[in-house]
Amino acid sequence: MSSNPVREQALRELEEFEAAAFRFGQQVRAFLTGLPEDLPSPTAVIPMFMGGSEPGTGRHLPGGRSYVQLTFTDIAEMAPWAALLGAPMKFDVNAPGASGRSYGTCSAEGVLDGLELYVGSAAMLTPQEWQRLQDEAARLAQDPPGGGE
Repeated sequence: MSSNPVREQALRELEEFEAAAFRFGQQVRAFLTGLPEDLPSPTAVIPMFMGGSEPGTGRHLPGGRSYVQLTFTDIAEMAPWAALLGAPMKFDVNAPGASGRSYGTCSAEGVLDGLELYVGSAAMLTPQEWQRLQDEAARLAQDPPGGGE
């Protein structure tokens, strides 16, 4: 039986992909099993398995950019998670449209037990809601969850 180098390379890459997906799945499973009970529960947990490149060589790495996305309905719920990650909360808002509403997002990212996490919240905001968000951000900057130490 003759060897087909393209097939052999594809099979090696498939084995790397399967192994990386398994390792990522195990990390996510351990994270979910140990999900901190004293923090607000996210409305969604979304594992994202993505490829990446090896620094220096550019060689494809299956799962090299994988992370878990935690989604929250309110900034106050995600703030303790950002504090746990030791990550600053980043705010972004689009200019209000004709309705006077704007679209606001808040996010933070970091690593917990070797697993990359992205936490975020997004919503359509009335001017009053946006002001409340700004006030909450200012309060959290002055008095971070966990006392800041």
